[in-house]
Amino acid sequence: MSLGFIFAKKEFAELLSVVEDNQLSICVSGLPPPARPFLLAALLSKTTRPIVYLRPHSRDLSDFKQNLNFYLSLMAPQAKAHVLSPLGDNPYADFPPSLESVATRMKYFYTLHHRIPHVTLTNPLGLLKRMPSASLLPNFFLEIAEKQEFPRDRLINWLIASGYQRQDIVGSPGECAWRGGVVDVFSPWQSFPFRLEFSGDEIVSLREFHPQTQRSQRGLKRIVIPGLNEYPSNLADRVQWKQVVAADQQPSCIEDLEKKIEAVENGDCFPAFNFMAALDHSLFVSFLSYFQNAFFILEDSQEMMTQWDKHWDFLQKERAAFERERKFAPSPGKIFDVDAWEKLIQQAMSWEEIGPRQRKIINFSFQTAPRFHNRLPFF
Repeated sequence: MSLGFIFAKKEFAELLSVVEDNQLSICVSGLPPPARPFLLAALLSKTTRPIVYLRPHSRDLSDFKQNLNFYLSLMAPQAKAHVLSPLGDNPYADFPPSLESVATRMKYFYTLHHRIPHVTLTNPLGLLKRMPSASLLPNFFLEIAEKQEFPRDRLINWLIASGYQRQDIVGSPGECAWRGGVVDVFSPWQSFPFRLEFSGDEIVSLREFHPQTQRSQRGLKRIVIPGLNEYPSNLADRVQWKQVVAADQQPSCIEDLEKKIEAVENGDCFPAFNFMAALDHSLFVSFLSYFQNAFFILEDSQEMMTQWDKHWDFLQKERAAFERERKFAPSPGKIFDVDAWEKLIQQAMSWEEIGPRQRKIINFSFQTAPRFHNRLPFF
C-alpha cells in the first residue's frame, strides 16, 4: 500500500486544518505508538509551520527520530528531525552534565542559530530548562576555514573557556592539545579529531587525523567546533548572573554562594553552572521566545504530566536536601519555565491511543498489524 493513502482520509484533512488554523486543546486518538512517526511525517509534508513534538521523558527520543526520519525520507525529503534533549535530570547535582547531552543540545542550538527547525523532538526536561538567548548562540560555536587569519592563542583560549580539557595527546571527544604551531581538538560531533597547523596567525592546514596512528584521514576546507558549556564563555556576560544570585541568596547558604561566585569570576565554573547560569533571565529565555509560531503536540499527555509532577516533587526534595547542607539551591521554577508549561498543557494538541471524552477528538482508528513469524523453510 502506498503511504499516500493518509492524504485521502478526511481525518487527515481535519488535522491539517487544525494545525494551520492554530486550533487549541484538540486530541487526536486512535494512534498506537508505531503510527505516530508516520502521521507526524505526513503532517510535516503538508505544513510549513514548525512543530514541537513532546514525549514523556521516560521514552527514548533517538528511536522516534530514526523512525520519523525514515518516513520523512519518503514523504518530505527536505525535512529532518532535530532533537532537543535534556541537559540532565537534576540541576542541583555536583557533577557536570554528560558530554553526550551537551553535544546533542549544542547541535540543536547550532541549527536554532540559523533557523527554527521544521520539527523538534523533545520532552519536558529538554524544553522547559531556560534556553540561551539568541545573543548568546553565536559565541557557542567556532567556524574556521583553511587559510583564515586566526591567532593560535585565541583558539586555545576559546577551547579552554568552552569546556575542552587539555591533554598531551587527544584521544577522546572533548579534549584538546597543542604544541608549537599545531592545535588538535576532538569535537564530540566528529568521529576523528581536527588538526590545525598555523604559520603565524594563518591556518595553513586543516584536516582530520586518527588519534591512535596520528595519520591524516582527510583534508578539510572549513570546520565548526561546538562549545561544551551551556553558559557564556565571556566573563563580561556573567556579571549580571552574580547580581541575580546575590539578590536571591539565603543567609544559610552565603558561604557556599560566595565560593560559587568566586569560581565563576575565576573562569573555573562549578559543575552545576550549566543549569545555574539560567538564573539570569536576561540571557536565558523561555522556549516561547523561539517558538512563537510553532504548533505543539504532546504524546500521551496524561502520562507526560504525571511523570513531570513526580519529577517536580523530586526536584523540590533535592533542593530541600541541599538547603539543609547549607548549599546554594535556587527554586527549580527559576531554572525551568513552569509558567509556560502550565499554558502549554492547556492549549497543545495531544496524541493518544484512547482519547479523553472531555476534549474535541479527531479519531484515526489506526490498528497495529500483528507481527508475522514465517515458520516455513525456504529451499
